Amino acid sequence: PAAALVAAALALPAPAAEAEWVAADPVMTAALAELARSKDRLAIGESRPYHVAYRLLDQRRVIVEAQFGALKASTQERKRYAAADVRVGSPAFDNSNFIASDGAGHSPFTIEVPFEDGADGIRHALWWLTDSAFKSAVQRYSQKDAFRRSKEGEEDLPDMTEAVVSSLDFKEDVSPLPVAAAEALARRVSAAFRRSKDLHGSRVGVFMFDNVSRFLDTEGRRARRDTGADEVVLDAWTQADDGSPLAEQRRFPSRRPEAMPSAEALEAEARAMALSLTARRAASALEAPY
Repeated sequence: PAAALVAAALALPAPAAEAEWVAADPVMTAALAELARSKDRLAIGESRPYHVAYRLLDQRRVIVEAQFGALKASTQERKRYAAADVRVGSPAFDNSNFIASDGAGHSPFTIEVPFEDGADGIRHALWWLTDSAFKSAVQRYSQKDAFRRSKEGEEDLPDMTEAVVSSLDFKEDVSPLPVAAAEALARRVSAAFRRSKDLHGSRVGVFMFDNVSRFLDTEGRRARRDTGADEVVLDAWTQADDGSPLAEQRRFPSRRPEAMPSAEALEAEARAMALSLTARRAASALEAPY
């Protein structure tokens, strides 16, 4: 009998190995461990989750501002958010797609979690998040089931439909522009405005936003994607002789740091803005209606 049990176990299909990028990502591996624990051990009476999904979002924001060659502001912020979608019941009928008497409906629970990649911190945050989402799901399922029993007829559409299980990695190895380089760029370009005596003020802003999103669920779906947005903004302003305010702004967005305009090109834009405002300041006022 023991040999038969061993043979039967060996005959079972082995669990699918995770993709190489998943195994190499410390955030994914920590989330996978907590995902497996939640699927196997969460229970309230006979209620257990049939589906659990996590979405994690890493955010990095850098904002640098300079005026006349000197830094005015330089801030950097990193955050990580996690959302848990927990379903109880079955794909045909679960706790979603229902608004209770309190006006609340189904939506993933979201919290801020540690942005460092230590497994203990990530798993603890996901444990608390999943536990809260599961308890709410059980309550919402009970309310929805009671409502269904109180009316005639059955649900026409399932609450969750089948979808392809895939493992997709869209993350690119892109090095963000260092904060020191962004500060140096802002200083250099803003200094170009100092040559114009007609300007009342100016500023140069460098904005960098980098996001990495991860998704995983108990059915085996895995996904990772990065999105970035960088922008350099030039502002300058002055005043006409009659007191009319005059201002110009030029924006230079890019998807990657290497796509940003060069410092030389931005300096040329700053000089062109100063010349434009000087010409507008000296222009005669429009007297005849148009």
